[in-house]
Order: sequence, then structure tokens, then C-alpha cells
Amino acid sequence: MPFPYSDDLRSKLLDAYEAGAGSLHQLATQFRVSWGYAKKIRMQQLQTGGKVRHGLRQPCRTTASPNGDAA
Repeated sequence: MPFPYSDDLRSKLLDAYEAGAGSLHQLATQFRVSWGYAKKIRMQQLQTGGKVRHGLRQPCRTTASPNGDAA
């Protein structure tokens, strides 16, 4: 399974975009990521206001007791 890009890379790409260093497409090429990834993290930044990714939410798990009742 591939590893996610670092928060540092995300921040550097978004900082460069905000500074006007180029378009998302140009910066994606410069940072060697896909244009789709650059668009995705820009949209996430606009929605959340942050540059770092948020952890994935894990589903709640219930444990069953030996007699089958949920604990």
C-alpha cells in the first residue's frame, strides 16, 4: 500500500500556491505530485482552512461479552 504524502509537502505546495509561485498544475509538476492531488488538497484547504490532513475517522467498535451481549 502506498504511503500518504507528508503534511510538510502539502504545506509547501499550498504555501507556494498562495505566494503566487505558479498555478496548481505548474506546482504539481514542480513538486512531483499529480494535478488531481494538488486540486484535492487545495479544495480541502478551502473547506477546512488548514494545510495539514486530518486523521481518518475510525468506526466505533463494540466488544461482545462471552454470552453475546455487547459490552
